[in-house]
Amino acid sequence: MQRVPRAVLDKSNRRPEMSHPHWIPPAVSDPANQDRARSWLIIPDLLSVIDMPTATFDHVNPAWTRVLGWDERDVTGQHYAQFVHPEDRAASEAAFRQVRDGEPILNFENRYRHKDGSYRWLSWAAVPEGSKLFSRALDVTVHKAAMRELAERTIEHEQIWQLSQDLLGVTDSSGRWISVNPAFSRIFGWDTEALLGRTSEWLEHPDDREQTRQEIRKLGKGDTTIKFENRFRAKDGSYRWLCWNAVPHGGRVFCVARDVTDEHG
Repeated sequence: MQRVPRAVLDKSNRRPEMSHPHWIPPAVSDPANQDRARSWLIIPDLLSVIDMPTATFDHVNPAWTRVLGWDERDVTGQHYAQFVHPEDRAASEAAFRQVRDGEPILNFENRYRHKDGSYRWLSWAAVPEGSKLFSRALDVTVHKAAMRELAERTIEHEQIWQLSQDLLGVTDSSGRWISVNPAFSRIFGWDTEALLGRTSEWLEHPDDREQTRQEIRKLGKGDTTIKFENRFRAKDGSYRWLCWNAVPHGGRVFCVARDVTDEHG
């Protein structure tokens, strides 16, 4: 890990212009570029200029205060690693070596410490020019949390799908099975491959087929199925009673069925 020079931590080493609370890069503060100057002050993304030989911040825009809580004076003159989460420092140092070798980076993510001690996820785009590194970072903390929650829910849903004793399945609008859970095989003995891409008509008891077709047509019109019962044939030739609930959505029909054979004696 890169050691931070003691001199970097001494705020007295800052150049006079750095102490201004709303410093604007000279190229931006030119009167002919007032729009760019205003952007530096009001843009919600974190903008920064880093001195690559020392790896210290030369300048940051006010968004650093809004996003991370640090006053600009707290950031300028500091080594970038002072703010990086310990678990992200190795990857951050590798990314810094890349830009120091003249290669831009895009969508590099790490965590930066907020003034309150928490960490925020940032997604970086950085371009080296001369001895300076010009960077833009987006706060993606909320997005990362949402993705993590989605991943956790996906795992939970997969566990439910795999372990459910009820039959779970998805068909297209014509009733062809797109996916079924393992309960189909456990209850009826058919391999999953025998079911997918086909309707269930070949499994239905002859006495139930017309009512089943009517129910599928209702689903195709957007109606919901509640406690519809019919019989499916098992691989051993016997029939089992099922009680169905189904709802159409987005060109698909999502189905849940419970084996109620015992209730029919």
